[in-house]
Amino acid sequence: MITDLTIRTSIAKFFLIFFIGIAWHNLALGQDRTQITDMLAKADSILRNEPATADSLLRITLKFSKKIAYDQGVASSFTLLGKVFYFKGLQDSAIHYCKKSLKINTKIGSLKEIAKNNKNLGNNYFQKSNTEKALEHYHKSLDMYVSLKDSVGIKNVHYNIGSLHFFLENYHNAVDHFKKALELDIALADYSCQVSSLVSIGRSLYKLKEIGTPEEYYNRAWEIAKKTQKPRDLLYVQSNLGGYYFSQKKYDLALHFHKKSLENSKKLNNRYAIFANYLSLAQLYVTQRKYLKALDITQKAKSLKGNGKLRRLFEVYKIESGIWEKVGNHSKALENYKEFKRLEDSISKEENLLKVTEMEGKYNTEKKEAQLATQEKEVELQSARLNAQRRQIGVYLLGLVFLAGLSFLMFINLKTKKLAYKKIERLNLSIRLQRDRLQELYDWKQQLLNVVSHDLKSPIANISMSIDIVQHYWDEGNLERVHALMDDLEKTSKQLNRFSSVLLGWMVDQKKTLTTSMVDLSSLLQMVENNHKTLANLKNISIEQYIQGDPKIDSNSEVMVLALNNLMNNAIKYSKKGGKIVIRIVRKDTGEIELIVKDNGLGIPRKKLNSLFEGHSNVSTKGTNGENGNGIGLMLIKDMLHAIDARLEIKSKEGEGTECTILLRHHNHLLEEKLFEERAVS
Repeated sequence: MITDLTIRTSIAKFFLIFFIGIAWHNLALGQDRTQITDMLAKADSILRNEPATADSLLRITLKFSKKIAYDQGVASSFTLLGKVFYFKGLQDSAIHYCKKSLKINTKIGSLKEIAKNNKNLGNNYFQKSNTEKALEHYHKSLDMYVSLKDSVGIKNVHYNIGSLHFFLENYHNAVDHFKKALELDIALADYSCQVSSLVSIGRSLYKLKEIGTPEEYYNRAWEIAKKTQKPRDLLYVQSNLGGYYFSQKKYDLALHFHKKSLENSKKLNNRYAIFANYLSLAQLYVTQRKYLKALDITQKAKSLKGNGKLRRLFEVYKIESGIWEKVGNHSKALENYKEFKRLEDSISKEENLLKVTEMEGKYNTEKKEAQLATQEKEVELQSARLNAQRRQIGVYLLGLVFLAGLSFLMFINLKTKKLAYKKIERLNLSIRLQRDRLQELYDWKQQLLNVVSHDLKSPIANISMSIDIVQHYWDEGNLERVHALMDDLEKTSKQLNRFSSVLLGWMVDQKKTLTTSMVDLSSLLQMVENNHKTLANLKNISIEQYIQGDPKIDSNSEVMVLALNNLMNNAIKYSKKGGKIVIRIVRKDTGEIELIVKDNGLGIPRKKLNSLFEGHSNVSTKGTNGENGNGIGLMLIKDMLHAIDARLEIKSKEGEGTECTILLRHHNHLLEEKLFEERAVS
């Protein structure tokens, strides 16, 4: 036993160390992935304002993710690198990384990320004015978001498609997609996006020359923006409302909204929006011939020229040139016009230079990408070689593990053989014990046969007596009484057949489940009393019944009749001539029913009462007329009552009589079934 315990302990230690190693590896891998996720989140938060820092950080996460074979980390790194190049205006590089991310996400089956990749590709192709490719990827993304039931993704793509159609001047299609985006914005209670969608619908309808309708959507956007009080939403609506009212020659309203837009531009420190509002206000003042105010505004616009993004500064000089010409100062007009042309030419040159720089950048990017692709192929080849070497080492290790396992099994087998003899001895002991148990069961079955003969003897005796009485009345010619007794004989014989089946079934299989149903105890009691009237009359014994409360309960009628027959038979057997038997059915407040059979007969001695249910034949006592019994009937009745969730209790005093009580428990499930049926009917 000590050796066996030592072996088992060694096995347990081996597997414990093995699983701890696996758990440690998974924990380390989980920590690495968490670190990569944190780095990706950091890069995503800074890529607009610090693209160079974000680029460096993403290169690290990309290398780290490849090292630990974390495909999701690699794909996310490529996605964010695409965004970095998108904000840099290098759409070709952005598309390159988006496609790489799409390839990996397709491999790992990440549908949401695939949808996002297609949307990003659509945005990049849109920026390149490749509208056909942009629409293709937008629709792929839309289909995928629809299959995922991702409402946020669906409405964002609808908005992007609407913007693309607006760019292509397909204003009807633009309105359709903007309205679909608006429906989802409303469902998601996304107020900022509702503002964008409403303004975009208004702009599209204005392009379609549907007078009146655009203003409705602008005003709805304005009401939402006033509720949210978000400066960006207010700025977006105010600037568009200002432009719309200017086009409708409602100059006062246009002036009001451009001033409000200017205030929010300053709050947000959006220099581009400030400059645009200055230009719009200057044009409004010129239209209203408020030239001094217009010149004051243009001077403020000029003060912003230090912002490299303000490439529309030449328009300020064009406006000033027009003002000076209208007031008759042609010298100033010429001076501003020359500055306007100079800036226009400078911007044209700058744009050409930017195009050249962009082309050079694209060329250098493509060159670097080609080099990277070559390096990646080399890395993949090296990885393939390393993987092949690892597989080979793995095969060797598996072989060693197999040999070690085989040796270990042989060792265990030898130990097992030594222990087998001890197990055989224990099995032999177990077989002997089972044999003794079977002998006990056989003896018990023999006793049960005695019980069957005992419990069937009384009904058969009743039938025999009834036949004698029938013969007596037949000789007297009392046919009416003969027919009545014959009917009773027929009922008694049928009951005898049914109860013998129950007794024999119980004898064969004591684990057999006895079914229950609603039983009227008063009816059963009357039937049992009728069966025993003949025996009772022979000894001039009176039988009284008292029923208190509803006598119906869930039980097994055959078992109850067997129990009542046994108790009634014993009561008559041990009662003296002229005795009395009292039967009570009492329903308690708890719903339980007590069925009591009480006689004033011989009673049971205390010593015999204590061993009444042990099944010994010497417990039985002859009746007052010398009736025999075997003493096992009550034990069987008690077991059968227990099988239907009832119990038998006996109180007795020698010389005064015996009181037998059957306690039947109340089952709530019957009430529940009744209520269920009533609900089903209603």
